[in-house]
Amino acid sequence: MQFCIRSLRHLMLAAAFMLASALAVAGEFKAGNLVITDPWTRATPKGARVGGGFMSITNRGTKADRLIGGSLPQAGRFEVHEMAVVDDVMKMRELKNGLEIGPGETVVLKPGSYHVMFMALTEGLIEGESVDGTLRFADAGAVRITYAVKAMGAGRRHGMHKGGHMKGHMAGHGGHHGGPAPISVMGVHSMAPGKFMLGYRFMHMNMDEMKQGSGDISSDTVATTVPNHFAGMSGQPATIRVVPTEMETQMHMVSGMVGITDRITAMAMLPFVRKKMTMLTYSGATGTTRLGSSTATTSGIGDVKVGGLVKIFQDPVSSLTARLALSIPTGGIEETGSMLMPSGMTMTGRRLAYGMQLGSGTFDLIPALTYMRHHGAFSWGVQYRGVVRLESENDEDYSLGDIHELDGWAGYRWTPWLQTSVRLNGRTEGAIDGQDPNIMGPAIGADPDNYGGDRLTGFLGVNITPRTSVLKGTRFGLDVGMPLYEDVNGTRLGAGWSAMLGVTRRF
Repeated sequence: MQFCIRSLRHLMLAAAFMLASALAVAGEFKAGNLVITDPWTRATPKGARVGGGFMSITNRGTKADRLIGGSLPQAGRFEVHEMAVVDDVMKMRELKNGLEIGPGETVVLKPGSYHVMFMALTEGLIEGESVDGTLRFADAGAVRITYAVKAMGAGRRHGMHKGGHMKGHMAGHGGHHGGPAPISVMGVHSMAPGKFMLGYRFMHMNMDEMKQGSGDISSDTVATTVPNHFAGMSGQPATIRVVPTEMETQMHMVSGMVGITDRITAMAMLPFVRKKMTMLTYSGATGTTRLGSSTATTSGIGDVKVGGLVKIFQDPVSSLTARLALSIPTGGIEETGSMLMPSGMTMTGRRLAYGMQLGSGTFDLIPALTYMRHHGAFSWGVQYRGVVRLESENDEDYSLGDIHELDGWAGYRWTPWLQTSVRLNGRTEGAIDGQDPNIMGPAIGADPDNYGGDRLTGFLGVNITPRTSVLKGTRFGLDVGMPLYEDVNGTRLGAGWSAMLGVTRRF
């Protein structure tokens, strides 16, 4: 009888051992009502002193439990951590009270969100091997687990869900210490579900030098040598007689973003635009006699933009985000003003040049793709964005040229609240296709061939993210730029200095 009992006990122990081995091979470990699935870690570079552990923890019980600690033979210290966005910066913090696993819920520990940290490593973690360790729970106690050691870049596309939803602020910004993108680079930061952001930006751009191709040209030379697009029509001189000398564009833009899911953020932008152009008029059909100047202004709502961001991937040091927006033609394209004519008469109610209109008049697609990365206090990023006209012409028989831009920037965070940046923007814009029959005359802006071109602009920026409780979650930004190179289509005013000042607030 005793022999049978001992044999049965040995058989049960052997069965339990084989079951435990099978579960371990399958990457599943149990502690009370908790099931730990697929523990893994990344291989560490030579000399690295820290590592991270990741897994899924499912609570099959009716009472919450907490992951409060653990151990790894190679580590001098074991901590439970969370990654979260605070004031536009992704930061890592230790969860002093542990990580709660609610009843019926699954918490996924992954790069860029919840994870465990192996501190003060005495030896490296080697890809393809496995390491034994323990986890310690408040109620379930300690359990031995085995981590699979994967490649250094593993896990960058995994999701983090708790009961099917993201927990914590895992939208947006790569890096523990790197800063946000310059204020002029928009549509790069996604939001956590249910979170939203409001923003206001003011942009000013000045144009004050006439250019022909990549070179400068004087107003007198324009008036005597540049052909009038409408020459040959009744009353039209052979050359340009109305030359712009300065143009200012100002825009006030209100924007809003709201997190829909852990990967999708909806956004909308409402601009109010004001434009002012000063023009020099030459007397008669020929010569360089200056008759005088006139100024035209337009103002109103520009084209409203709606769309969304999709977070393609994010890890603790980098992110890739796509944006797709639709520009709705709410801005006016029939704006009028007054102009001093070569005859000496001032004409009022005249349809102003294409560049003075407030919108495109067409539905336009606005795609963008942004990659951001950080290393300590340094951060950098690159963004492509474009404007693609979805209609061949608007109600006035023309369409503006497509636009393609490429931005590259680098930033340095000097203090937790102060970051500076440098940025290069390359832009190419096509000429106008078609012609508004109501825009004509011996003026530079009336010729649709005098629009578009290529430009390279340099920017200096600053971001301020106050740490006070009242302003926490608020960012103030300034970006100031000057053109480094420009090659315009035809003859027109070249770009001058520009600036954007903005504030955003997360809720």
